[in-house]
Amino acid sequence: RALRLLDDAKQDLSLTEIAKEVSMSYYHFLDTFKKQVGVAPGHYRMTQRMNYGQFLLLHTDRLIEEIAQETGFTNRFHFSKAFKQFFKQPPGEYRKKTSRPVSPEEQSRIRVKEQGQSGAGGAADSSYRADKS
Repeated sequence: RALRLLDDAKQDLSLTEIAKEVSMSYYHFLDTFKKQVGVAPGHYRMTQRMNYGQFLLLHTDRLIEEIAQETGFTNRFHFSKAFKQFFKQPPGEYRKKTSRPVSPEEQSRIRVKEQGQSGAGGAADSSYRADKS
């Protein structure tokens, strides 16, 4: 349940709120999450957001402002700063260097994933997750 709450960028619950949702104290939640998942919940959330942003940059023509909102950032500047820290280059530059044409099949899968993202409390499709290089 905690993973679903962390994956849902639209919900943007604090870690304290997530701990309450899973009936744990804040510190017990942090400790249990790290033991079970291998990383702290805040790091997990940021990794998920960055990987989803990377996916949207590569496979859509959305504006960076739209991608920032979709991934739970307040604006494109905050998203760009976090993206540059995570991937060592700004999102616009990353898109130019790595983008490729998207086939009709991929466009269809993207629409399905986006519909899954907008579902109430549902977990996002994890196939967009990419390993950080």
